[in-house]
Amino acid sequence: MRYFHSTISFALIASLLFSCKKDTPPDGQTVNPATGAYVTNEGSFLNVNASVSYISSSGNVLVDPYFDKNNVPLGDVLQSLLLKSNRGFAVLNNSSRIEVFNSADFSNIATVEGLDYPRSIIAVSDQKAYITSGAIDGTVFILDMTTYALTGAVAVGMGPEKMTISGDHVFVTNSGGFSEDHTVSVINSSLDAVVTTIDVGDRPVDAITDALGRVWVLSAGAIEYDDNWVEIGHTAAMLHCIDPTDFSIIWSAELGVLGNHPDDLAVSSDGTKVYFNLDGVRELNANSPTLPGEMIIPGAFSSLDVHPSNGEIWTTSISNFVSNSSVYRYSSSGVLKGTFEAGIGSNGVYWK
Repeated sequence: MRYFHSTISFALIASLLFSCKKDTPPDGQTVNPATGAYVTNEGSFLNVNASVSYISSSGNVLVDPYFDKNNVPLGDVLQSLLLKSNRGFAVLNNSSRIEVFNSADFSNIATVEGLDYPRSIIAVSDQKAYITSGAIDGTVFILDMTTYALTGAVAVGMGPEKMTISGDHVFVTNSGGFSEDHTVSVINSSLDAVVTTIDVGDRPVDAITDALGRVWVLSAGAIEYDDNWVEIGHTAAMLHCIDPTDFSIIWSAELGVLGNHPDDLAVSSDGTKVYFNLDGVRELNANSPTLPGEMIIPGAFSSLDVHPSNGEIWTTSISNFVSNSSVYRYSSSGVLKGTFEAGIGSNGVYWK
């Protein structure tokens, strides 16, 4: 039986057109990393037009300030971003590298190479970051953020995706990539070693940590194909809550119906609510979860993120990978507060 990894495959079949020319900010203009939002734009596959857009607290938008500053594009297929110590670490999946830039003026600082299929990045200390990599056999690379050198690697499951931290442990979702997986690898970040592996649902893709340190894992479920690549069924999407001390499953449930494949999970700024993207943004009480969850923002969205301080919910539009995407800013109760235009294929919003 064959499985289809939608997160990766949609990027591979996206349109091959270049993005439009970006407006150039005034010479010397900088942004405020402490208050603004950074939007990651995947770009269109093979066209090297990925970008990071910046939205100020007053609503002003710089669509591609990295290109404006450096006069070169960021790269091909921007997958994720880390903001740390006035630097941005942009993970470029199809370029197989990370571009490090000054998060105030977007000038390039360094390029990290030696990554085969990078996906997500997370800081585990002020000096060290983890990067998931691998379309099949998975690796978590260790990055020294002071020297920008890869200093080691940890073998995990197939197709590792997003990560979250609880205490001294990093929880890595193993999505299967171009293969199959249904596990979470737990890495002791002091030892840089896997201490256990947890079974969850098919194709785990996202994870968050709540106020009590519990880890929530979203498994998107898989599309099943026969040997001729004819679709024959689906496996269920699932949500699991994991105890961070003994790694047991505290709570689990199926999401939606067969054929639903949500892939975005977020947590409120106070850590008491869990959000997932299924026909819109749904909310769960982390201490007493009840499905299907309260629908607070109906609609179809490409990504879901929550501001870590003020609790605002930010989403992005479903992309055609040809034209610029829209970014929507909501209050924590779901009231629309603003709409902005970013780059092609927006897939996430980040803050410091």
